[in-house]
Amino acid sequence: MKSKYVFKPLTITDKILELLEKENVIGISKVIHEKEVDGYPTSEPAIRVYVTKKKPKKKLRKRDIVPETVNDMSTDVVEIGDVVAQSLLSRQRKVSPLMAGISIGSKSRDRGLCTTAGTLGFFGELDGEIVGITCTHVLTGKVWLNPSKVKSKIEIIQPGLYDGGGRIIGHIIDYEPIKLYRNTCFWRFYRRLFNQRLIINKLDAGIFSIEEDYILESIERRINCMDTAVGLLFAGSDKVSLHIPIDRIIDRFGLKLLMNYGFDIVKGDRICKSGRTTGYTCGWVIDPSAIIKVKYRGGYGLMDCRVSSWLSSEGDSGSLIIRGDRNEDRR
Repeated sequence: MKSKYVFKPLTITDKILELLEKENVIGISKVIHEKEVDGYPTSEPAIRVYVTKKKPKKKLRKRDIVPETVNDMSTDVVEIGDVVAQSLLSRQRKVSPLMAGISIGSKSRDRGLCTTAGTLGFFGELDGEIVGITCTHVLTGKVWLNPSKVKSKIEIIQPGLYDGGGRIIGHIIDYEPIKLYRNTCFWRFYRRLFNQRLIINKLDAGIFSIEEDYILESIERRINCMDTAVGLLFAGSDKVSLHIPIDRIIDRFGLKLLMNYGFDIVKGDRICKSGRTTGYTCGWVIDPSAIIKVKYRGGYGLMDCRVSSWLSSEGDSGSLIIRGDRNEDRR
């Protein structure tokens, strides 16, 4: 049954952002949701708070309990698991010509810059040259560093190191660094002492040169340039997957994406992806706009993103998200 509830933007105040400092809280929605009780929606507007696991109040420290109301609005706690950047594990092989959905990674003499394996999302054009699109954390192990400091030290390989490593297929052109923090008492004290606001990241994405032949489709041949790209998958848990809206990537890098793309995504829309680990999978958008605390090597990043039902596993980061069949939407 389609919900008639109209989702409105939520004004993110400092008091709402402070929920992210609670031990079990992993994210907050940026839109006002309909509060659910025993899985059924009510007519009461609520702030949706995402947690790794729902726990009885008696098992939480007082400061880690989510209040029943914030800014005179009810809260609604939703369990989504422990969200991590997905660039580990899985299997793949050498693929030539290059296609979307295959294993890639990076190598460097600086072992801290190396990555195990992720996914080649798709292809774009920049200044007349073909580039590959994937996640920042697939291109470099030190996501917080400016690309100008490391890109000359890194080579992009296919397959990734975890899959045995392979030949060099390109070099980093640019990526968006990710600002990380550690969720410790000292960090919280330091931030409040110097009145520092939490920093929200809008991208986990980068581009690299393509130095081999390529085909504009996925390895399963189920995604091609006639499909509509809507995002880039970058993280997930055993319950949900996260992705960045495609328009941010196009605008940030000045890309011409070599396929159709769209921005009109709402709760209930069906989406699909082709990834290195779980292949071609589909799901539905759960939240079109949220801030989620994602675990990276080196700390946590607060990510402004979309949340979907489970689509992915470790190694699928960088997968292109496309618009699914509208006849299978869940609203």
